[in-house]
Amino acid sequence: MIGTVRKVYDNWFLSEPALHAMLCTHRVVENTDIACSVRTGSGKIEYNPNILEQMPYPLVEELFRIEVIRILLGHPYMRQPVGVARDVLTVASDITISNYYQFDDIDLDSARKHNLPSDKYYEWYAHELNGEDAPRDGDSDSKYGEGAQDTSPRPSMSSESPSPRSEQSELWCGDDMALAQIRMEASRITRWGSLPQPLVADIMASRGVKADYKQILAHFRQMTLSSHRRMTRMRPNRRTDLLQMGSIYQMQSRILVAVDTSGSISDAEISRFYGLIGNLFRRYSTVIDTVQFDVKLSSVVPLKRAPRCVTVTQRGGTSFQPIVDFSASCRDYDGIIVLTDGLAPQPSMMRRPHIPILWAIVPSGVQLPEWLLQSLHCILPTN
Repeated sequence: MIGTVRKVYDNWFLSEPALHAMLCTHRVVENTDIACSVRTGSGKIEYNPNILEQMPYPLVEELFRIEVIRILLGHPYMRQPVGVARDVLTVASDITISNYYQFDDIDLDSARKHNLPSDKYYEWYAHELNGEDAPRDGDSDSKYGEGAQDTSPRPSMSSESPSPRSEQSELWCGDDMALAQIRMEASRITRWGSLPQPLVADIMASRGVKADYKQILAHFRQMTLSSHRRMTRMRPNRRTDLLQMGSIYQMQSRILVAVDTSGSISDAEISRFYGLIGNLFRRYSTVIDTVQFDVKLSSVVPLKRAPRCVTVTQRGGTSFQPIVDFSASCRDYDGIIVLTDGLAPQPSMMRRPHIPILWAIVPSGVQLPEWLLQSLHCILPTN
């Protein structure tokens, strides 16, 4: 069975670059306990080898294709409609996919089969199939979409044991950060293979999703955690017992915060930058250093708490090149957060930086450039 999955990887690498790129964002793992053949969610694609080994390769390939298209559309990571059964979520997702894509070996549920229009969207189908009044296009509704609460749908009550359809969406849960990363990866795709143009247009139009900046910053801190060793007499050494000091490994992150102090940033925004970072990381084991920049970097200053008074020494133009060059050569930090308005030319990124960069952007009323939208970024609130 592993050979069949590997064949999907290899074939998509040559013929379906978009599907291959999205497949590589998830872990593909076996799970013999699930009743469905393949399912997606929580950063992984699970498959039951006992079911798939009885299928021909074209059918297995289409099952994986369906799940990867679900990922591209964001269904496993969108805020799920409240009170909708999981098997209904699966059918709503299938209908949405069948509106774009026709499969050769699999007969997905279609809008025509359920006497529904074929120009609606995933949440609309979920509410309609659940027997609720679906909101009109463009209307806001606290039950779904951007105003939804992060509440998992209730399980299907049609049988005592979960059905394959309900198990198919069992891992689905609202995750703004994962959704933003998927759409950021999709924005980097230039070759879409056999995916139809309407589907590609919808995926590209949805890449402007706005994840909560606190979740992105917290996820970035978790991503940059590293293990730090500390010697202590309170723990015996494994080899020499009490003759030598033992070791304690503590998970900690060391982050450099680069604050844009150019002329386009107001004094109030600079003060808010410092307060934001100090409040966000005060409860975590995180070492924070700050550096100011305009067209060059200032000296690095440790930050233990939000300062009452901020001294700004540079108020010139803006260049991100010093930050990018620093990230490519420095190994003293686990990550860099750049607080800026994004108003600067694109830096030259000749090689992959050793440490990740998160661009935290305050809205300036100017559309962000393409290279910045394709980088790991978050939009800070205006107040």
